[in-house]
Amino acid sequence: MTAFKLGGRLLLIVSLLTLLLSLGACVEIETDPDPPYPVKERDYSYPEPADPDPAWDHPEDFPNVRITTPKDGEVFTAGAVTVTGLYSGPELASFKINSRPVTVGANGAFSTTINVETANPVVPIMATATTAEDELISSDLVTVFVGVAKTLDDTATNGLIADLENRGLAAVGEILSELLDDTDITNILGKRVAAEKLEVLTIDRAYLGNLEIGLAGQDEGLAIDLLANGVEIDLTLLGFITLNIDINGLVMDLLAELEFDEENNISLNVLDGNFGIAEFVIDSALVPGLVNDLIELLAPLLYDLFLEDLLVDEINNLLAGLNLSFPLGDFELEVIPSGFVTTDRNVGIGIDTRVTLAEADPDFDQEAFPTVFSDPPFFGELTPDTERPYGIGLALNDDLLNQLFYAVSASGLLNFDFSDPILNARLFQVIFWSFEGIDPDMPIVLEFGPSVAPVVVGDEDGMKLVLPAYTGRTIVDRGVRGPWEAMTFAVDVEAPLDVVVNADSSLSLLLGELDVQVRIVHNPVGQKNVENIHRVFDELLDVLLPELLTNLENLTLTIPEISGLTLTVPDMTAIGDNYDYLGVFVNLSY
Repeated sequence: MTAFKLGGRLLLIVSLLTLLLSLGACVEIETDPDPPYPVKERDYSYPEPADPDPAWDHPEDFPNVRITTPKDGEVFTAGAVTVTGLYSGPELASFKINSRPVTVGANGAFSTTINVETANPVVPIMATATTAEDELISSDLVTVFVGVAKTLDDTATNGLIADLENRGLAAVGEILSELLDDTDITNILGKRVAAEKLEVLTIDRAYLGNLEIGLAGQDEGLAIDLLANGVEIDLTLLGFITLNIDINGLVMDLLAELEFDEENNISLNVLDGNFGIAEFVIDSALVPGLVNDLIELLAPLLYDLFLEDLLVDEINNLLAGLNLSFPLGDFELEVIPSGFVTTDRNVGIGIDTRVTLAEADPDFDQEAFPTVFSDPPFFGELTPDTERPYGIGLALNDDLLNQLFYAVSASGLLNFDFSDPILNARLFQVIFWSFEGIDPDMPIVLEFGPSVAPVVVGDEDGMKLVLPAYTGRTIVDRGVRGPWEAMTFAVDVEAPLDVVVNADSSLSLLLGELDVQVRIVHNPVGQKNVENIHRVFDELLDVLLPELLTNLENLTLTIPEISGLTLTVPDMTAIGDNYDYLGVFVNLSY
């Protein structure tokens, strides 16, 4: 929980107070025309001692609604969901669940069913009681999801799909060439010699010169063309003959497919290919037969070295360099390559993902996040909306995104407290008659936190983040008597997702313009004019929400940092049969 004080960036609180105390500036505020207790004329500059009794002394005078089942964050398949709960308080004028009348029994119990559908994965369930005598309103709200429940321990299948078009593969080939240029391979080649038990050879020094690596997709597999020049090897033969070898025109022309072992490492399975050495210069006078024998010994070692120890390792390193970073907390995105497909223009790699959270917030009790079955999307030759060429297409499954946002909520990054001596009951009495019964000097604390984790929803217009029932509580600090919940409101936030490329070539998710709806949930203080509350909190949240949601805008997918790598994002949209992937199309140049 983060407590904000006045000062620094938290001048937002000053803005809030200015708003509340200069009522006519931004919003038209009304006071209760008919408060639920007798009120006489009073001088608000100095409260009189004969204030009404505080609401917590007579809870039976105020309505109270609690939904007992289902719980916030439960995940259901499509169909009927049973809603139960209890009501206590004055006689009812009406009782509704999601605007539908429901009967409350003599003992205060209520029960009904609602239908949930796959097309609407986020389902708010709101029970609202209105009393007969004084029209006090009380509500309770839970949010459930439609799908299949998964925990952070589960992997998101095809959570990330990387589609490399041939123009992107060409850039990756350039990257691999640059990474492997001028590499000291003494130890690697020495291990190869030892593994083959070639005791007649000792590698004293081995060094790569210039490499040119070409990659391209074909229907049959991944085409790999490699040309190496300036390969230098110093070795000792038979324990006493020292040789200096220069190799130019080392050529590999391969057709391969990617495979993944149990430890999620990549290997190349060569389907067809050629390997040769155009120029093999030895500065020692050996008989031709011995030179040929030496070539026969070194050639397969060099072949395996390039194929397994260099190309495969670097491709693994590039994948391992994909990670997710947050501004706070300890998160890790585990990348688990699991599938491979090629066409005549691209290579697709399916990657399962798992998010690890170092420490969970004990107050966050949503047990799982929702997932749905998702077929991998099809990547066309051009971006879907702007119809521009691209090098790499990244498809982020909504299951992965929901897993990430679940981790953010479970870590407590979205929980905030606003507290300061100037926030007290006197300030709230200016706006809400219902706070008249509270000692004006009692501190007020505003608490914000998610009742459930945000989820991502896609449609033909793109993907948006839905933060349902982000909860704000107005808490009266009664000292030794403990805190008392005076008023609680729920904020439904929707915002389109956007992606930007940062200076370090990482990709960050950003939120577009926020669509905010405020609903009053618990109303223990007995405030009658709830429209008054709506207007005040609308103004408050316009100031505070962008600050509170900063942590959602700092989910950063880090591409391995490579000097000379330039990324642009020509297009971003929802893709897949059910719009359940966030497609990020990246133009990559090197």
